[in-house]
Amino acid sequence: MDLKFALIDDDGIKKMEGEAEATLRKNKVHFKTKKGETLEFKYKNMEGIEEKDHNLDIDFFNKTSLSLSNLGYKFKGFSERLRAKRNKKILKLLLMEEGFKDRFEGEFGYIGVDRELKGDGEFRIYETGLVVIHSSGELFRIPYGDITEVNEEEYTIEIKTGIGEKLDLKKLGRAHKKFIDEFREAFSQLSENIQSELRELSKLSDIDAYELSEISKLMRDGRAVSEREIKDLSSNLWRALMNSLDDVGLEWEYNFLTSLSEVDETSIGVKRGLMGDLTKQYVWLLVPILNTDKEKLGNAVVMESSSNGTGKATYIFRAMEKSVYAETDSLSELKKTAQEFIKKMNRAMMDINFRREPIYLNDDKLEKKRYRKYKFAVQRMPSLRFLRQNYLGRVFHRSKDQWKQEVEDILVEAC
Repeated sequence: MDLKFALIDDDGIKKMEGEAEATLRKNKVHFKTKKGETLEFKYKNMEGIEEKDHNLDIDFFNKTSLSLSNLGYKFKGFSERLRAKRNKKILKLLLMEEGFKDRFEGEFGYIGVDRELKGDGEFRIYETGLVVIHSSGELFRIPYGDITEVNEEEYTIEIKTGIGEKLDLKKLGRAHKKFIDEFREAFSQLSENIQSELRELSKLSDIDAYELSEISKLMRDGRAVSEREIKDLSSNLWRALMNSLDDVGLEWEYNFLTSLSEVDETSIGVKRGLMGDLTKQYVWLLVPILNTDKEKLGNAVVMESSSNGTGKATYIFRAMEKSVYAETDSLSELKKTAQEFIKKMNRAMMDINFRREPIYLNDDKLEKKRYRKYKFAVQRMPSLRFLRQNYLGRVFHRSKDQWKQEVEDILVEAC
């Protein structure tokens, strides 16, 4: 379609302007100017799109901008298609793309860990998370596994998460009830799934229905839960899960790792389709290795996962800065550190939908075409950067002696 454009640099100065024919392509918007020049702007570089008096202002991540005008009666259709293509691309790059359920429109207010946002928006219900897209194009995802409270009062829906986020949704109009029904259905489906997984893994046919229901709320969507949290609801289930480690090939590794630590804060999670495989049941452990005696190995959290004894993987993360760890001789402080790290680790893994590659690929690998898709997520996702900044290494399971030696070698680096 024909329009007028102005390209503005990061100092607010017009670099180029004129008339052009614009075409929305798969990954970019293509301009052919009246002077015969070609301009292309990739959707993935668009930070936000705003409508102002039938003009479109597009802000890019590099702080330049593009102003579009004279769109005429095609303005609305062009704006909607541009937003849809841009949002689809950004959602994919931020690892948020998954089974889609429904979408709604309304107003929202969001208070996050490091930002606040409010205004008109689109609310998308997916299989494992709620995505909110601001009218400007800024977006974020709330994984169901990290939701701790859902309250409804006078047509306002309040959602709280384990990391301290608060989201208020309102003015959904006649779609309010439909949103609530579909949101709760997606939310509860994950609880039903984990109940089925726990029954299969624990082999407890007579587990108390109430206990299982309460535990499933904690372990929704693969969230790893501590021994203390599970035992508070069902000591039988914890024992059964520990007994199941032999079946999934993790008993020896679990015993070795826990023997290295004074802090007993091991957490266990169960998920169907963990780390990219939609068919297998995965068990994953988060084992803190923290000691008041600094002569011992420590300052790490080990993530161990397995599916029926195959596809086993070990990933090791530094728990805190070396200098801070060296000065921390309080067992209670070390336990607190373990709990906080595991809370962040849980959320980070849910944010990236339990993918492994974005964690361990180094910066050079991210430049290769095959893995370049993850570079955007690394730049834009604080939770993924948290994982990468603390990542120390991974260990393959070729033999017990080899695995043990390589784990110990990496733990030496952690200290």
